[in-house]
Amino acid sequence: MDRRDEFETEEEIFLRGLRQSIDRMDHVLDHPSTPSKEQLKGHIHERIQRRRKSMIMELLLFWLVSLFVIGGGVLLVYSASWIVWLIQGISFVTAFVIVVHFNIDGRKEGLR
Repeated sequence: MDRRDEFETEEEIFLRGLRQSIDRMDHVLDHPSTPSKEQLKGHIHERIQRRRKSMIMELLLFWLVSLFVIGGGVLLVYSASWIVWLIQGISFVTAFVIVVHFNIDGRKEGLR
């Protein structure tokens, strides 16, 4: 007879203990009832309705904010057009500086 036959290996002891623990847990825990088809359909319908309402609200808020931004821009152009030209000029110069900076950094990395 082999020595393995006489004594259980550590793995077998561990697996047996694990199975017993799982069986005890199955007895302790309540099994949840599976929902019916109608409950699932109702849940899906409710979720779709909530999502649709949230999307409509988001769209309305987007329109409202965009109207305020466009209206503010138009008022700014009519009241003080020099401010608009100043903002446009600063934006252009900033964008140009950023592009030149990244272009120079890219060339330095390419040389290394």
